[in-house]
Amino acid sequence: YALGEVIRRVDGRMPRDFLAQEVFGPLGMEASLGVDDVSVVARPQAMSEVTFEDPEGSERRTSRITQLFGAPDVLRAQVPAANGIGTAEALARFYAMLQQGGALTLDGREVRLLRPETVAEVTRVHVSTDMDLSTRFPASYGLGFIAGGVFAPFDRAGVFGHSGQQSTISYADPALGLAVDR
Repeated sequence: YALGEVIRRVDGRMPRDFLAQEVFGPLGMEASLGVDDVSVVARPQAMSEVTFEDPEGSERRTSRITQLFGAPDVLRAQVPAANGIGTAEALARFYAMLQQGGALTLDGREVRLLRPETVAEVTRVHVSTDMDLSTRFPASYGLGFIAGGVFAPFDRAGVFGHSGQQSTISYADPALGLAVDR
């Protein structure tokens, strides 16, 4: 919510409009920050109730998370840190732009959203921990990205990305020239 308010106060546009006009549109991404028509969203389902905090699954945490983030009011909201909605191709395109230093060539023209030094700064390790409270494993973070850890693909130097709520992991591996959403 705080990030959305910063966007609104500094730019004057609502976060959904800002991202549509400044990021999603220029990159040709089929994506939105929340949606008006919730019927277009494929909602994740809890496939297991087992979590690190509840190895027996008796608290049904995964079902509660999928119910919360699949609720119509949440799907319609504009929460920059939590409800970006788009296709796998759209997210891979975003990571391709980052992997290529902040620019992407589309239909023969360069679309630059960030300077290479900005991408380098946000994707480098800013903080590390011996035990992330979510995974219970060592991890490192950039500014908004996982940038190191013990799990693939983040166990490779230079890889950065993020996991999504219940359904996806997206990342860029500049050394291999990859932008992936799976």
